[in-house]
Amino acid sequence: MAEVKTVVSIEDEPEISELLGVVLESPLISLVRTHNGFDGLAKIRELHPDLVILDIMMPEMDGWSVYDAIRADDTIKDTPVIVLTVLHREFKRRRKFAESPIDAYMTKPFDVRELRRKVEELVNQPIWSAPPDAEVAPGAVI
Repeated sequence: MAEVKTVVSIEDEPEISELLGVVLESPLISLVRTHNGFDGLAKIRELHPDLVILDIMMPEMDGWSVYDAIRADDTIKDTPVIVLTVLHREFKRRRKFAESPIDAYMTKPFDVRELRRKVEELVNQPIWSAPPDAEVAPGAVI
């Protein structure tokens, strides 16, 4: 039987946070939403989640600071991270993510199916089963 995976989302835009809640809805996902880097990092340290979905552009503590803190902490450094951002110019960081087996970099707007596929890959478990002919909002991008 499949196990419930804990996902911490750190997203300061309420609309995007709500959309992530809809997109990731599943009995196999326990989604914990936080709205700033400080609270998100505290939740990650408390829960040791299976995955983190991280916005970059946030006030006070940005996503790169959160990411660096995760990787510097021996108790959570192996946590997979999906960076979800509007930034297109972080070439050095994107390259590092492209070479990482536990990280992914996606830009907003994002394709719902691609995000779900990446979540399943990084938690190493199928989450959303649908018949092959069923479409999840064809071409849906948020």
